Amino acid sequence: ISSPPPHGGPRRAMAAVLRGALLAAAVGLLLAPPGARGLRMAAREHKHTLVFVRHGQSTWNRASRFIGWTDTHLTDDGLLEAQIAGKVLRKEGIRLDDVYTSHLKRAIKTAWLVLDELDQHYVPVNCDWRLNERCYGALVSRFKKECVKEFGKDQVKQWRRSFDNRPPPVDESSLFFAGNNPRYDFIPRELLPRAESLKDVGERSLPCWEERIKPAIASGKTVMVVGHENNMRSIIKHLDGVSDEAVIDLELPRAVPLIYHLDADLKPIPLPDAAPLLSGRYLGDPEEVAAIMERDLKQVYDLSVTENLEEANSVRYGSSALKIEERCGGGSCDVTDLLDMEPDEVEAHRRRLAKAATVCAYGELYSGDRARFPYLAYTNGVAVRKQGDWDSYTAEDLKPFQEWTPADERVMEQESSTEPPAIPPRTPVRAQA
Repeated sequence: ISSPPPHGGPRRAMAAVLRGALLAAAVGLLLAPPGARGLRMAAREHKHTLVFVRHGQSTWNRASRFIGWTDTHLTDDGLLEAQIAGKVLRKEGIRLDDVYTSHLKRAIKTAWLVLDELDQHYVPVNCDWRLNERCYGALVSRFKKECVKEFGKDQVKQWRRSFDNRPPPVDESSLFFAGNNPRYDFIPRELLPRAESLKDVGERSLPCWEERIKPAIASGKTVMVVGHENNMRSIIKHLDGVSDEAVIDLELPRAVPLIYHLDADLKPIPLPDAAPLLSGRYLGDPEEVAAIMERDLKQVYDLSVTENLEEANSVRYGSSALKIEERCGGGSCDVTDLLDMEPDEVEAHRRRLAKAATVCAYGELYSGDRARFPYLAYTNGVAVRKQGDWDSYTAEDLKPFQEWTPADERVMEQESSTEPPAIPPRTPVRAQA
């Protein structure tokens, strides 16, 4: 004879089953691999997307000099790095609402190139001097390895990466002091840095984060910050709660998008394959990103390496993930995308793109084969893509754009003429204070 069911038998049995199911689910979540657990959390709580992109290679990155607020140009490799970053973000399906960047052209141009690749030219680009790179004081313009030889690896690493260690200050008579640059006349002289630690950079950059960037994200916008390694390190340290001691190991490779998922309270959600020390993840092959970081460390600190690893081009972001045909097949192509082609293929494609491009009044670009040239100079009414040094041109630079053939004219048959139109004078656009 079976015993009678306990008091409230069916209901209590059902409650026990539900409790067991909930307990099993909780245990399963806790015991799940970190990546799977993070993915479930992201799927449940993801409210906002934030993207960080460090600028592409500049001339002083290539030379391995301390840059700071010096307004260096992007190199051809830097242009390509920025374009690849845009293509990677496009593949990820990112749609932006706002971009924030500094007052330095290497970051501004990177932002433009990323938006060009995303075909999101309408997105506002907000420039704020508080997002400028760290002021490296008296180190600015010096070769980094020379400083390692003079002061030692540990001291240079403290200056570059520690939280509260300032380099020697710049003399106020120096051309590298921002107070001698008229673009910063709108800033009280006492606020312009002579030298900065990462802590100082945070005190400058975080008010921009709190006053402009954070409210934009909270309003539902997808925001991209295009900046410099140290101003972004200060923001990311604050966002991700990186300790003062651990931040010395936080490195941000150039032009590799770092994506964050934020919850409703703007707190980061740990993502699968998150970067070391961080909740966000790089959009790229982890081994490739690690190789870039290793190259950058050797470039500065390893005195046994005598060649310039930036010029040797030993590691390039996107080289394994993005093939030439992928870069050129999406409707946006540039002659610097053709690095892996045979010389005759490069020449044929370069001529075709050069002759296809025509420029209408005030620089709005039309194209016969959807090629886009982000930066054009206007010389004698001829559209010329800048090559190498952005500040210099020669007669040789103009020749490929002035020599026309019947094949070139066929490419241009849908345009109104086979000659580039004259370009009216352009009024320089000045940044507002």
